[in-house]
Amino acid sequence: SMLQVGQLGLNDGHHEVKRNACFLLGLLYLNMSNQQQSIPSLSSSLANILQSLKPYVEGRGQYDDMLVDNACSAVSKIMVSIINNNMSSGLAQSIGGSSTCINIVTSILPAFLQGLPLQSDHEEDTPGMS
Repeated sequence: SMLQVGQLGLNDGHHEVKRNACFLLGLLYLNMSNQQQSIPSLSSSLANILQSLKPYVEGRGQYDDMLVDNACSAVSKIMVSIINNNMSSGLAQSIGGSSTCINIVTSILPAFLQGLPLQSDHEEDTPGMS
């Protein structure tokens, strides 16, 4: 599946592959969170993907700025997919409803804020500000 491709890409040795994996994962969550056939895999992969993105989001100065920017954008898109429609998206309901969504977003927020402001990939500015 595309989720698996994205997860594998996050562990690749090349920064460009990691950046593209971040981009892919962010778009998958943003665009598929209300599609019934995608919700089970998005839901079951969520914790692992967020855990895999965390080092890049927190890695300003350690990783390529564009990789950090893409990781921040992916986290932003995932947060939007969770809280979209007042936490009534199919994904939000699948992961346990509003209280679970709030817990996930608040656990991601400190790392996400640490990666801001975006430094190099300004095409990612808009998703981070959504």
